[in-house]
Amino acid sequence: MSINLVRKELFRKVNHLAREIEDGMNYGVPHLVGEIEAGDPPKVELSVAVFDGSYHRFILKDERKLYFMLPVDSSNPGRVFMEVWTFLNGKTEGSVLTPGTKIRGILSSELSRRGFETIWMNVHEKGGTGYVEVLAVKENARYRITFEKAGDELTLLEIEKI
Repeated sequence: MSINLVRKELFRKVNHLAREIEDGMNYGVPHLVGEIEAGDPPKVELSVAVFDGSYHRFILKDERKLYFMLPVDSSNPGRVFMEVWTFLNGKTEGSVLTPGTKIRGILSSELSRRGFETIWMNVHEKGGTGYVEVLAVKENARYRITFEKAGDELTLLEIEKI
C-alpha cells in the first residue's frame, strides 16, 4: 500500500469534511470515523460522527483494512490531518484533551502546545494532591477544564465547552 497515496487521500477527505466538523462542534464532540483498505490504489473512506460529551478513540486492524475513530477539536484541515496521521502512526496523544489524559510539567505550557490559551487558573492543593481549575480559549471557543493533581502529575477529569 502506498503511504503517500493514503496520506494525500486522507488530507483531501479531511479538507472536504472541514465544514461538517465545524458544524458538529455546535452539537457535541465531532469524531472522524475512517476506513483504509489496502490495494492499488488504496481506498480511504472518512466521515464525521458527533457524540454529546463523550470521546471515543480506537484503531482496529484486519488483514487488508484499518478502521479508526478519533475525536477532533478543530475544524482546521491541516491540524485535523496531523491529529489523524499521528494517531494512525501509533501516537495516542496529540492536541485533543480527553478525560484521563495525563500531563506532567508546566500546565499552561502544555495547554499552549495543544492550542489552548489559558485565561485563568485556580489551584486547590493540600499535601501534594488537589484540583486545578482552568478557563481557556481555543479557536474562539471557551473551555472549563478540571484536573486532579497528584504529586507532579495532572489527570484531566472534565473538559466542558462553555
